[in-house]
Amino acid sequence: MIANSLDTPNKWKWISYICVYLVLVLNASTNAYASTDSHIEKEKYKLYSHIKLTNHNEYLCLVRLWNLESLWNPKANNKESTAYGIPQLLKLNTKDPYLQIDAGLKYIAHRHGTPCKALAYHLKTGTY
Repeated sequence: MIANSLDTPNKWKWISYICVYLVLVLNASTNAYASTDSHIEKEKYKLYSHIKLTNHNEYLCLVRLWNLESLWNPKANNKESTAYGIPQLLKLNTKDPYLQIDAGLKYIAHRHGTPCKALAYHLKTGTY
């Protein structure tokens, strides 16, 4: 009886469902691996920043600030200005994400003192 039910047109319907499901699963897996590589790189940048700051609360402020600015993308490019990279500094001329972080932390220290103060300023004005 089971063999007879497999010979019906429903058999092709189920086969097509299974094929579509497999394509969706494989596509999701491929995209997940691509985003994971990028995610791992961003986590490395964040770890580097945390080591440089040594203060966890200031690090959390920096993460939020640079999430707002660039999502930690070292290739982020502002179409409205010359701001570039992870910290979105004007006229930043390095593509090295670690040098971008160093420059961003130096700028924050000079202009605002701490990442939390820079974040507070950003939340009020939209820039830092």
